[in-house]
Amino acid sequence: MRSRWMMVVAATAATALAHDPGLSSATIRRSGEAMTVQVALANADAALLLSKLDTDGDRALVPAELQLDGAATVTLCGGWTLAGLPAARVADLRLAENRDVEFMLTFAGAADGEFAVPALAYLSRSHRHYVVQLAEPGGVIAEALLSPAMPGLVLTAATAGTGSSFFLLGIEHILIGYDHICFLFGLLLLGGGWRRAAMTITAFTLAHSLTLAAASLGVLRLPSAMVESVIAASIVWVALENVLRRQPMARHWPAFGFGLVHGFGFASVLTDLRVGAGDIVAPLLAFNLGVEVGQLAIAALVLPLLAVAARRGHGRRVMTFGSLAVALPGLWWLCERLPGVFA
Repeated sequence: MRSRWMMVVAATAATALAHDPGLSSATIRRSGEAMTVQVALANADAALLLSKLDTDGDRALVPAELQLDGAATVTLCGGWTLAGLPAARVADLRLAENRDVEFMLTFAGAADGEFAVPALAYLSRSHRHYVVQLAEPGGVIAEALLSPAMPGLVLTAATAGTGSSFFLLGIEHILIGYDHICFLFGLLLLGGGWRRAAMTITAFTLAHSLTLAAASLGVLRLPSAMVESVIAASIVWVALENVLRRQPMARHWPAFGFGLVHGFGFASVLTDLRVGAGDIVAPLLAFNLGVEVGQLAIAALVLPLLAVAARRGHGRRVMTFGSLAVALPGLWWLCERLPGVFA
């Protein structure tokens, strides 16, 4: 029974992604009598939309495959519309340094109306598409976080309400960020009561808030492959310390140290959405608050269960098996991500 349970955990780690790739952006500018839209898509999402260009079927597009044939032109021009009309032209289809697929759409005439993204219907239900309309001299006219459920916004109308969208995105990110959840769960498994848990969560929150802000504002950046590898290593480390050390160190110190790295991981969401093209402060604060709410919700669920297990004399057993449950996916992610550091 125990070996079967371990196999299930390992299989889950093998098939689960640490983060959903569904993040994209569109930056809208007026250019004379026309409207231009610079679009950036995660490579996996672009390969899904432009499946005919993916000639080798590996779900990843390379420069040699990025050729604007008739089918690709129709897909991209029809995937983003203004006032119900498709784009008149698509150009500059290319692979960015971070492997995103980028292209420029041009709409004839600068008509106002709803800017919609029908292409979202073909992507994951959790996909988020950040749209910002910039003014000629600078500044933001309108912005919104679109999704398959809300695929459009009206241009030239100042759109408030993106704060709530980024707040919900923060909650969603922590709930589907399985590597962050594993690390937090590993920290809490040691037990020690609500006071120790509060110190641990506070240290983790303070640390990742610092680096989330620094990375999102462009003050400090680290290679994503290195960040993701250290996050995976932090899961393995905390799990092994739970099991191997009779008296693990106070958890607020590793929570703070590794929390600094996790903050760079959180910042990748805002970076992938190209939020810096608009006003980043409000989305940053809303997203960070959402992450904290999601994190506290997880702690509020886990801590009472750990307390019950400890009162019934199963605290050590729960910690051991719980640590194993997070160590296996952590080790899988580490082996999966490390090659990218040296690529």
